[in-house]
Amino acid sequence: MGSESKTLLDCSRSYLNLGSCGLFVLLSWWWLFVIQRYNFFSFPQLFILLAQSVTGAVITIIALWLVAALIGYFTAWFYAKSVYSPVIKGLEADKTSLNNQVAGLKDEIVILKGNEEKLNDTIKKLEIEKAEKKKRKAPVKKIKK
Repeated sequence: MGSESKTLLDCSRSYLNLGSCGLFVLLSWWWLFVIQRYNFFSFPQLFILLAQSVTGAVITIIALWLVAALIGYFTAWFYAKSVYSPVIKGLEADKTSLNNQVAGLKDEIVILKGNEEKLNDTIKKLEIEKAEKKKRKAPVKKIKK
């Protein structure tokens, strides 16, 4: 194997980033690889024997159903991964920025509570001063004899 030759794994990695078209090409390559590797078409007599009996027909139907289910599952998984991965990354970035804003708001709350306490103390002092001024300015009542 030279450095220029690509393996099935390298091709599959490059096609995963292309979306549904890349997935279709990847599955086609995979199917061709399986057919060539295991020589499926050199065993036609096996399929003929299976097709001649009811049990064989049931086994064939179940096998085809399982293969279809697997293909559907992986196709849906790759599609969901390609569609929702960017959405999830965006939501995680938004979550991080919102967490930073919450931390900043908590700091502001602490500062505002400190200012509130200072203002409440100032209000109490002013109320005390006002009450003292009223006592000083209270008219002295003259007693009539």
